[in-house]
Amino acid sequence: KNVFLRVNLASIAARLGEFEQAESALNEAIRLQPEFALPYISLAQLHLQKGDARQARVFAESGVRLAPSAHGYGVLSLACQALGDANAAAAARQAAQRLDAARAPQSQDISTETPQ
Repeated sequence: KNVFLRVNLASIAARLGEFEQAESALNEAIRLQPEFALPYISLAQLHLQKGDARQARVFAESGVRLAPSAHGYGVLSLACQALGDANAAAAARQAAQRLDAARAPQSQDISTETPQ
């Protein structure tokens, strides 16, 4: 009943071209823990692999609504781009960049002098 296990199984299945099995594992992960964003983003990626950008966008939007992340917005940007929605793709890319910048460690002023 582990959600991470189902997401990992789906990833392996998708790499092997077993898209139905991957989709089933991700749907089960969502059923088990519907408030967890990762299976939604993974389903979005799976739908992009299958060439279904419309479904990819739906799942990516659900994922970033649950837990905004740079990765999730990156997937959403790809889905929007595939659909020809350049404005939404750019907005998602900008959101991803903002979240990445917020996560980046703040630079520190480190002295190069040797203590005496």
